[in-house]
Amino acid sequence: MIQSIGQVMLYMDDTKAAMEFWTQKAGFVLLKTEEFPDATSYTIAPSEEADVQFVLHNKDWVAKMNPGMNLGIPSILMSSKDIHATQAQFIEKGIAANPVVEMAGMLTFNFPDNEGNYFAVRQID
Repeated sequence: MIQSIGQVMLYMDDTKAAMEFWTQKAGFVLLKTEEFPDATSYTIAPSEEADVQFVLHNKDWVAKMNPGMNLGIPSILMSSKDIHATQAQFIEKGIAANPVVEMAGMLTFNFPDNEGNYFAVRQID
């Protein structure tokens, strides 16, 4: 049986720019850099103790190894204990975060990364 989700692979056009977006603007930490002959991949997470990590891989590199693989970004919902402060911090860092709204009884907002992929954040207690 599967016990947890450890990593989510995100396929990017420019992995370095994506890593810089997540670490410099969204407050994630860089956990690991992996150098390959044709690409560099980065493992990032909201903190060093986070249960789930994002691994940023280059789209072209992955497509060469796995032709026909779906390289789209999944819909990812992250959590914050203070959604209004998180949204304000994103705006301060230059992230085009949308307003906080209530949706199905949940406070949430979404934002694009540097490549125009959208992610969402929800309020948790």
